[in-house]
Amino acid sequence: MRTAKHHSKSFKLLRKTLENCNEIVEMRAKKNGMILVASSGETFCHHETSKELKKMRSFLRRNTKIPNDILQKITKS
Repeated sequence: MRTAKHHSKSFKLLRKTLENCNEIVEMRAKKNGMILVASSGETFCHHETSKELKKMRSFLRRNTKIPNDILQKITKS
């Protein structure tokens, strides 16, 4: 019997939003998550199931122009 992998809806929303963001230059896939590279050169490593979304939110506030209400929505825990 096959079991389905866990797919986080909030992670899909986060990834989709970041793909459309101009300030995020590169999103590199890692074995256990992804690395975000901002246009300023700053990097951030994020794991898909991580509950530490405060750090992600502060990184995005510093390096992107995404409105605060959208940041709250995509980085809710």
